[in-house]
Amino acid sequence: MDGDAVTVMLDPIVYGIKLKGSNDALTVEESTDSTKDTDSEQEEAVRALKTIGATMSYNPSKRPAVKVLSIIRSSPRRDAVIGLLALNPWLTEGETNGRELDYIQLIPRDSKLPMMVITVESLPGCAKERLINGDVSIERELVAARIEEWKEGSDCPKAQVIRMLGRAEEIEPQISAVLFEHAISAANFSSDSLSCLPNAPWKIPAEEYETRKDLRNTCTFTIDPASATDLDDALSFEMVSEKVFRIGVHIADVSRFVIPDTALDREARIRSTSVYIPQHKLPMLPPELSEQACSLVPGEDRLVFSIIWDIDDTGNITGRWIGRSVIRSCCKLSYDDAQDIIDGGFEVDVSGKTGPKLHGQFELKDVVDSLRSLHGITKKMREIRLRNGAFWIEIPKLAILFDERESM
Repeated sequence: MDGDAVTVMLDPIVYGIKLKGSNDALTVEESTDSTKDTDSEQEEAVRALKTIGATMSYNPSKRPAVKVLSIIRSSPRRDAVIGLLALNPWLTEGETNGRELDYIQLIPRDSKLPMMVITVESLPGCAKERLINGDVSIERELVAARIEEWKEGSDCPKAQVIRMLGRAEEIEPQISAVLFEHAISAANFSSDSLSCLPNAPWKIPAEEYETRKDLRNTCTFTIDPASATDLDDALSFEMVSEKVFRIGVHIADVSRFVIPDTALDREARIRSTSVYIPQHKLPMLPPELSEQACSLVPGEDRLVFSIIWDIDDTGNITGRWIGRSVIRSCCKLSYDDAQDIIDGGFEVDVSGKTGPKLHGQFELKDVVDSLRSLHGITKKMREIRLRNGAFWIEIPKLAILFDERESM
């Protein structure tokens, strides 16, 4: 099935499968190659590939046919099937012969997957009861299943329903289906992982200040969605001279808290990334880290990994530094705030009663001037990239629309 890694045996080219819509007859010239039987398997494979290539060149409407000999590695898709139950064959058999079949059909919503059969006995208790009571509305519900076996010569694999997800047109079942298909964990963090977290409230140890570059007196700020609580990166800006700027990108130093091969490290590796879905966030790390100790909140000292560039007014990089540091963000900007500042529509309220809240020694004017300077440098560097052959790709923004009942 789709995604399996298999070994195959090439059938004779004359049995090539004709593509749909083609009326071409398959004709293959006899090979004049007098290769002896003592050739190595590698030479035979190369010869077969050349034959396939030549055949497809002369007959573009054909594809070589093969027979699957074995499955080397099963596709993870076998354990993540989403589909709908089809009751018609089961109901029809019961009406015709006065008895019920012991299986029903599962129609995967992915057309690459084959039709499957599920034994009635293996259904979850609630689904089995609804089926026996003739509740045909069960056909409109998404189910999560996995393939149990696919016997040689059988048209349909046998699957098992793991759980019923809910009505197919509703948002929550659709979200659950996507998570199941892609093996994304929505479970809470294990107690073993949580035991790896530092005690709260956590304070930076004195030795960290001694071994890291101190950037707390540099104008540093974050730009995130207005509702964001996990502020994991920040920008800094300062003037080195009249024509040289120092720009920093700072990422929360998670490695200070996640020790290699601990339970937390292993679970984070499995999760791989934080997943954002409608009305939900599935974090890669516990909120105690992502929203507290590792969140670059304004007014708090935070451990980061920094990359700092010295850039002149023509966009050339004149120096760089990479290493661990300590920062103290002075401001949290939303995307709308940042865009208003860049567009020139942001008015600085010297009283501080409106606009983003400031922390520390810097004023809102410092943040506004820094961001506008960063934008100006960005434009120059983009022009350099485009002159050197880069090109701009417009990526459409995808959105899912729901009605007032939260149905798609």
